[in-house]
Amino acid sequence: TMKGTGTIAKISELKYNGHFELQDSELTIAATNSIKSLTIANENTKTILSVPKDLSYVLNGEVEDGSIFHYKKDSLSILNDFDSVSFSGEFGTEPYANIIVFNKSADIIFKQD
Repeated sequence: TMKGTGTIAKISELKYNGHFELQDSELTIAATNSIKSLTIANENTKTILSVPKDLSYVLNGEVEDGSIFHYKKDSLSILNDFDSVSFSGEFGTEPYANIIVFNKSADIIFKQD
């Protein structure tokens, strides 16, 4: 669990579970195949999440006044509602990790390593 204001965080090889609440900062996370759940609730925080190529996961979240970049964006169900964009999708054949992201006024970038 991490909470902070004005924090620049770079987390490598995150395992099992993670919960992040940051404001006015920057967050970069590299997940491992063993991750089970990840919740990110950030405000004014550019978020970059890297997941392994063979990690299956269920992704749900919302971006407000920001942008989402996902390497399989065509596989996402995306709903635009005024200034917010809600998204959900399942990646891989067996859901393994549950990822929930809420981001306000910042970009979210998903990468596949």
